[in-house]
Amino acid sequence: MIPASLFYEWGPGTAGKKQAYEFSAPGDDYLWIAGVWEPNPDFGPCYSMITTDAPPVMAPIHDRRPALLASDEVDAYLRSGPWILHPYLQELHVAPCASPLKAKPAGPQQQELF
Repeated sequence: MIPASLFYEWGPGTAGKKQAYEFSAPGDDYLWIAGVWEPNPDFGPCYSMITTDAPPVMAPIHDRRPALLASDEVDAYLRSGPWILHPYLQELHVAPCASPLKAKPAGPQQQELF
């Protein structure tokens, strides 16, 4: 499971000029993204999120999205794996936003979280 407060997708357009969109759960709940992971001797734990087809409301922006789980499906996913994925039926909030990739990287003092 990959917990997230939001995710971004870029709509159609030319490279460098695409509109970014922010997707979040109603009520500022976490989004639970299905993922897979494995240990790697060189890099430690490595993971990847699972994606799926975009729902109709999102299709004009992007053709896929992270595979989201409702909070009551998390336990079953952790016990059973990705083959139990169902369509995520909750509405997502969507808003155009500035590209998060254009923000300045955190300075050294901001990177030390632990």
